[in-house]
Amino acid sequence: MEISRTDGKLKIIMLIMYVILSIDALFYVTFVRVSMHRVVSSGKARSFLNEVGSLPGNMQRVQFWVCAAVILLGFSWILRQLTLSRKIEISSIVFDFILCLSVTVALDFNYNGLFLWAFANCLLYTKHYEHWYMMMGAGVLIYIATSPSAAIVRHGAWMISDLISVFSAKTQAYLTALFSMINAISIVLFFIFCLMLIVHKQKTIDNINDLYERLTLANEMLRESNLKYEELMDENARMAKVMERNRIAREVHDTIGHTLTGLAAGLDACVALSAGASDTLKSQLNLLSEVCRQGIVDVRKSVSQLRPDALERQNLLQAVRALIEKTEHVANTEISFDCNVDALWLGEDEEHAIYRLIQEGITNSIRHGKAKKIDIVLHRNDFMLRIDIRDDGQGADFIDEGFGLRHMRERVEMLQGQITFKSDNGFEIEAYIPMRRGEK
Repeated sequence: MEISRTDGKLKIIMLIMYVILSIDALFYVTFVRVSMHRVVSSGKARSFLNEVGSLPGNMQRVQFWVCAAVILLGFSWILRQLTLSRKIEISSIVFDFILCLSVTVALDFNYNGLFLWAFANCLLYTKHYEHWYMMMGAGVLIYIATSPSAAIVRHGAWMISDLISVFSAKTQAYLTALFSMINAISIVLFFIFCLMLIVHKQKTIDNINDLYERLTLANEMLRESNLKYEELMDENARMAKVMERNRIAREVHDTIGHTLTGLAAGLDACVALSAGASDTLKSQLNLLSEVCRQGIVDVRKSVSQLRPDALERQNLLQAVRALIEKTEHVANTEISFDCNVDALWLGEDEEHAIYRLIQEGITNSIRHGKAKKIDIVLHRNDFMLRIDIRDDGQGADFIDEGFGLRHMRERVEMLQGQITFKSDNGFEIEAYIPMRRGEK
């Protein structure tokens, strides 16, 4: 995770840590120089040397190196913000540890707070890398090993308390409290950084979980849309088959059926005119008439078998309600159906025509009118069946009866009915079909 992608508050606390820890390191080396100068100017160098056992080295050179190390740590931090290379990030963090170790050694292990800065960067940049825990473990061991108490166990290095002792008792109390406060502030800043880092990572995890949930929901919606699309394609394919089947049925009914009906009527007339003809001729004419009538029956059976699938499985009202329910589900359109009869006793051609009229009306409203609400009324008035299909779609300034509207008109007129098309607010189809039998 790059620093450029972290929270702004994390950047601020990192900058504060860098400034405070750098000031602490510079304060330590400056205090040592001031204390040594005080020892020399007071003429107590020999007695002081006998008490402490060892003295700091060239503090001017140490002060220069601490300043240089602090500046290099700042440049290393800026580099990590600008780079996207993992190798550069890891290399710069290792470089930070080396710089912090060199400053700690230069101060004879009296101050190792800069390691907290290196730890903070290690936590921030190496969490997603392999073996990051090994780096953190090595850093903790270095921090413990370079602490003032551990360093003194290894060798007799000078202690900051020895230099504090050259001041008055009151000043010693202030200086001791000051150094304790410096160490405490360093640790507190590091813990604040750790807490903010945990909060930031938790926010990142929450955002990832939220995105995952939204992605899952989007995938589910896409899956449902695909299923609806497949259902719609299947329905379109089925309707295409049904439309082609109906076209064939109309062709058979209108051509062969009508031809055979006319032929049968003509043969009946010939039989009537052959009163004085031979019995053989009469027998032949009667045979042809019978064959023609049987052909008419066969044609009607074939046309009957080409009825819509829905009407084969259920009655007209059930088929219409099933059509409406399926269309509402697929097309996301509200369709109301007002019917004042429970069941109708209709012929197959009547049921077929009414079903196709409603189906074509719904299709036109959705496809051409982009309607969101469709009202269908199916009422019986005496021996007349009224069908009204009204939508809230776009309508049309001029009604051009294309194939669909012409097809509906032909169906209604074949049943001796009437149909009108209106386009005021939306589009309206109103048809009246005379009923041969009425209700069951």
